[in-house]
Amino acid sequence: MAHKDLGTIKPQLNRYCKEPREQAKNCLQKQEDDKCASLLKQASKCEEAAQKAYSNVINLGGCAREIQAVTICEVEWCDDIPHGDGKAQEACQNECFAVRQALDSCAKRHVLNYFERFGLEENGTTKLQ
Repeated sequence: MAHKDLGTIKPQLNRYCKEPREQAKNCLQKQEDDKCASLLKQASKCEEAAQKAYSNVINLGGCAREIQAVTICEVEWCDDIPHGDGKAQEACQNECFAVRQALDSCAKRHVLNYFERFGLEENGTTKLQ
């Protein structure tokens, strides 16, 4: 059985920057060029903040224990499950739920900290002055 590296997780840009991305996309579809530049900049700022949170903190030790716990759980409960084995899939989900939630909470805490630094709201949009 091949073991995964106890490594890093990918930034969840679709999750953290969904609203600014949708605002920019809708603006571009309506072709309101005067507003679109600021919305595109806002979406880019959100993505940059989330990327930095992952690369500078989450993957460099900010959530190391949580990443390790998820990796170990998945190796023990989720690897090598035969296709279509519903009971094994359910056991994987049940056994790893708590550690996945802990990793999710840790990552969210650090992303929101970076959003604050970048002057963004929790949904990734720019704070109103």
